[in-house]
Amino acid sequence: MKCVYVIHNIATDLYYVGSTTNFSKRKTSHLNSLRKGSHSNKHLQEDFDLWGESNFEFSVLKEVTKEEELKALEEKYIEYYSDRCYNIYSHCNYLS
Repeated sequence: MKCVYVIHNIATDLYYVGSTTNFSKRKTSHLNSLRKGSHSNKHLQEDFDLWGESNFEFSVLKEVTKEEELKALEEKYIEYYSDRCYNIYSHCNYLS
């Protein structure tokens, strides 16, 4: 499934937004990294370690049919969540 997805920390109401062509594979990849303590996003990793896996929910924000739609849609959602996102982008105010 091609989609834009979110990892939601329900304890803090913070979000990590991503896009993928295979949601189940990407979710497994995130969880494996987080469980090992080696996720590339250190802020997400720190909160995962602090709050525990049970406080994180994975969900699809928007499914798309064309892969070329993913990046623009991902950026749109990152901007929407900019005041409460883990993403390491200049327009994410939470981490700035």
